[in-house]
Amino acid sequence: MDPRIESIFNETISMERKAAEFYYLLANLFREDGSFWNDLAAEEEYHAVLLHGGRDRFFERDLFPVEALEPNLVKIRKASSEIDESMSRYSRTTPPRKVACMRALEMEGSSGEYYFQLALDIPAGTPALQLLRSLTGVEMNHAHRIIDRFMGPAHTAM
Repeated sequence: MDPRIESIFNETISMERKAAEFYYLLANLFREDGSFWNDLAAEEEYHAVLLHGGRDRFFERDLFPVEALEPNLVKIRKASSEIDESMSRYSRTTPPRKVACMRALEMEGSSGEYYFQLALDIPAGTPALQLLRSLTGVEMNHAHRIIDRFMGPAHTAM
């Protein structure tokens, strides 16, 4: 495998795992929303598993949709570092709930998460992309779910 592509896979897998850790932290900090954050964390862990399997079993056979990966390694590393910084800061001092939700939205808008979701939203796509879409489930758009739960009409006051 091309070393650059392997690095992209590895960094993206690491970022997905960090996103899961971040959501587990939010579940502990905001227990009233714990099941919501735990669900997102489990889905991020599953994304990491899918990417790991894609890297090890499917990429070399052209069975992994590369459009699900951010091509810029610097952006992936930056997003990963920002997750680390947020976890460190929130572990020391619990942020207001709204601040934590906004940070989760920023994280979901980061390049790695963005490309993963963008690939899942492509209507047709390659057979590999269709398989990835079926493996991830029906509703995986975390940003929309965060907005619906915390910023929708029923939750205007955090």
